[in-house]
Amino acid sequence: MSRNWEDFRLAVLVLVGPGTVKQRLIDAYQGHLRAVDGADLPESVGVDFAALVSDLNCVKAVGGLCAAEVAVRKLSELDAAAYSERIIGMFVTLSRTHFSEAELPAPPRLRVVGDDEDELPAFLSRA
Repeated sequence: MSRNWEDFRLAVLVLVGPGTVKQRLIDAYQGHLRAVDGADLPESVGVDFAALVSDLNCVKAVGGLCAAEVAVRKLSELDAAAYSERIIGMFVTLSRTHFSEAELPAPPRLRVVGDDEDELPAFLSRA
């Protein structure tokens, strides 16, 4: 699970980086999401991820381009942006699972210093 989360994190960094949305989508998929093991994803993400992989591999590779590149190049800019949004949404869901409440550190505890209400701390008495 941790490796999949890291692959999604790196893909999201590509998606929010410079370049056209189609090229960022291609780079994110080829560079990071292709390595994700869909079987290890939670069901809530796994179904959407399987649909994404299917959509990006539904055409034949042509002219030295892989199937994902051909599929993305056929998309409109709005459709490519929608796929990018889906990937970011999957990453958010994975992050919630990855950083469950049990793994979060406890907030720092406050402590009371001195019980005498008449005495002000030195830094306040000079004010």
